[in-house]
Amino acid sequence: MKKVRVAILILACALAFTSCKPSEKETLNEEAYQLYLLKDFNGAIQSYTKAIDSYPDYSDFYTNRGMSYHEIGENELAIKDLDKAIELDSKSPEAYSSRGYVNLIQGYNNSALEDLNKALDLKKRFESKDGLMLTYLNMGTLKSVLGNKNDALEWYDKAINLGNDDPGVYNAKGMVLIDLERCDDALNCFNSALEADPNFAYAFSNRASVYFIQGKLDIAMADISTALRIESNVPQFYIIQGQILSALDNSEEAIKVYSAAISIWPGYAEAYFQRGNEYFKNEKFTDAIFDFTFAKDYGLNEGYKGLGKAFRKIGQNEDAIVSFSKYLDVAGDDTNIYMELGITYKEIKAYEKALSTFDRVITLTKDFAEPYILKGLTYEEMGKYHEAINMFNKAIELEPDNQMPKDKIKYIQETFQ
Repeated sequence: MKKVRVAILILACALAFTSCKPSEKETLNEEAYQLYLLKDFNGAIQSYTKAIDSYPDYSDFYTNRGMSYHEIGENELAIKDLDKAIELDSKSPEAYSSRGYVNLIQGYNNSALEDLNKALDLKKRFESKDGLMLTYLNMGTLKSVLGNKNDALEWYDKAINLGNDDPGVYNAKGMVLIDLERCDDALNCFNSALEADPNFAYAFSNRASVYFIQGKLDIAMADISTALRIESNVPQFYIIQGQILSALDNSEEAIKVYSAAISIWPGYAEAYFQRGNEYFKNEKFTDAIFDFTFAKDYGLNEGYKGLGKAFRKIGQNEDAIVSFSKYLDVAGDDTNIYMELGITYKEIKAYEKALSTFDRVITLTKDFAEPYILKGLTYEEMGKYHEAINMFNKAIELEPDNQMPKDKIKYIQETFQ
């Protein structure tokens, strides 16, 4: 069963709201902050701009306006403001933490690490415990993104130990535990998140993912339905619901869910890809090709993989080879796709390319019998029976209970030798 979870990173920014003097600064800061809390980010930007006009050398206004710019997707302007905040006050941990967060969101991991480390060097200067907690949280997420899952857990525990009981920290830790296949521990984290905030939709969705992994589909469906009822504007929730419906053999409803997501977010590549998978499963290959094409056009490389499989099914092997090759070019080594590519080469009798592709699988997997069997079948088609038998014998060494290569050896010996 495919492992799924909410892909969105639950991060948080460290807005700088200090006890500032004179009181006019504090008043201006509070007015803008209230707009931020109401998610009136454009209003907050206007309010901070007004404050900057009055106090152009006050760094916190730039930090907070930068984070407001981030909330409306203007990350270039966000970084510009955060750079200015640091220029004005190079000892502000909030400014470094916030810039680290924006860099992390954009995938600039080295810059994010540098900024978050600088914030931690200045941790005694944080105006509130929340700012330090959020820096720990974002450092944990960065470590997770970099593949250092155990380090990520340590940073999340530091955040938790500050005693803020932030549901986002438990949620982020649970997601890492899913990656480590520690599902029961992940469930405990999501339950803790819900104890801290019973309406925290992301915890319901990620808990649904764990139940999905465990095959508890009815409970998973209940949780993802709750998540959607609380927060209907999160695209990943629709993906999880669709995959659960697919696992329940309700392909028609799964397609409706993915279609609903596409109607809300017309450029949502993952929804096209998942709907394409459903069409593929139902042998509606033309519809699948249509959706996989949209998926790759909107930036999801797995769309090439889906296209390759669908093209193979309708006999367009040359198109399949182009799609599989493109996927491998952009995504790197994938043994399953190398296998698909090799089989496609074999089907069009491009035997040498098939053999070299199966050799690539052998290099990557070492003790996997299937590529040896496929090499044997390829040699058999080429009339190279001695080489075919050698490959089948190698497969038997790796999988002694596999009857297929034994039958092939017997067939070749009785028919051609």
